[in-house]
Amino acid sequence: MHYRYFKPELLFDGRKILKDATLIVREDDAIEDISFEVHEDAIPLEGVLAPGFINCHCHLELSHFKGLIPEGTGMTEFLLSVINIRKSGLPYIRQAAEQAEQEMAASGIVAVADICNGTDTLTQKKYSGIYYHNFIETMGLEESLARKTMEKALEYYREFDRLFPGRTSIVPHAPYSVSRELFKLISERKPDLISMHNQESRDEMELFQTGKGDMLKLLNAIGIREFSSGKANSLQFAYPFLEAAGTVILVHNTFADEESIALTNNSKTYWCLCPNANLYINKVLPPVNLFRKQGVKIVVGTDSLASNHQLNMLSELSSIAKEYTEISLEEMLRWITINGAEALGIQEWYGSFEKGKKPGMVNFLVSEVGENMKIFDNS
Repeated sequence: MHYRYFKPELLFDGRKILKDATLIVREDDAIEDISFEVHEDAIPLEGVLAPGFINCHCHLELSHFKGLIPEGTGMTEFLLSVINIRKSGLPYIRQAAEQAEQEMAASGIVAVADICNGTDTLTQKKYSGIYYHNFIETMGLEESLARKTMEKALEYYREFDRLFPGRTSIVPHAPYSVSRELFKLISERKPDLISMHNQESRDEMELFQTGKGDMLKLLNAIGIREFSSGKANSLQFAYPFLEAAGTVILVHNTFADEESIALTNNSKTYWCLCPNANLYINKVLPPVNLFRKQGVKIVVGTDSLASNHQLNMLSELSSIAKEYTEISLEEMLRWITINGAEALGIQEWYGSFEKGKKPGMVNFLVSEVGENMKIFDNS
């Protein structure tokens, strides 16, 4: 069998950074081994060689929104803009999604957890080299309309599941946009994998604490005049409905607190950070060190081009590195490789350089994440 040998300055195997290591790859792109011997025909590489990146939250179908929503408007105004732009029926949805996917692939992304409110991305994904898990998103606060909403979601689910069996889930949008009855219908399906937007804004927190605030304007826009959850915390309200799922990915978490983290600090819950989207919308990053202190499992997503300038995982890490200089490159790379693969249940093929896997390879310079990055995790 023919092998290729790659000798980077630093080799990240999915869990740790190795020096003086050579990656041995089979002709079918499967990993054969990591060697510390000298291989004269090894291809030298500058910087870091890592497994392909896992994007744990994206809205590919919103790629045509790029540049249409101003930065720093806050979550309520951002969502109102999304609703209004969708009503306008902008063209080029599929063309923009195709270009966005090409951007992701070129930046080293090999797998994506993608939110779907329709089938606009279905055909493209059929022929894609990227692995997708499709989250069919539901929303609706009218209890009486919950079954009708679920029936529509099931139509989309069947179309995706026919092409991607085992890679599609019906999920709630967010605690403030899903009724108890709709949450129950989702929970009754006992999904293997579920995702939900969580604690994205101060407006969301205020809505659950007081039933008032700017987010009530958003609900008014869709015909909801009053809001009461009976809970002071949005995750306290929603998480019991998620417990039937095998794995839970909570997304954004910009205003999560210790109480929320304690509620969900278990082996099946992953906390997905989307730093560039948080900065784009709310001009604030999530409490990364709080998650690290509590020892929860962290993954990373890009969100959409409606709330980001690019779909690039290294750019996401760079935004974290600028604010949290004490976090090592090694730790952050775990978030976008093995942690992401485990969250999506694809660690058998992706996320690390181990014999027989085909995780893809990404070669980059440390400066693409941060000029003064700490390389090794000595904690």
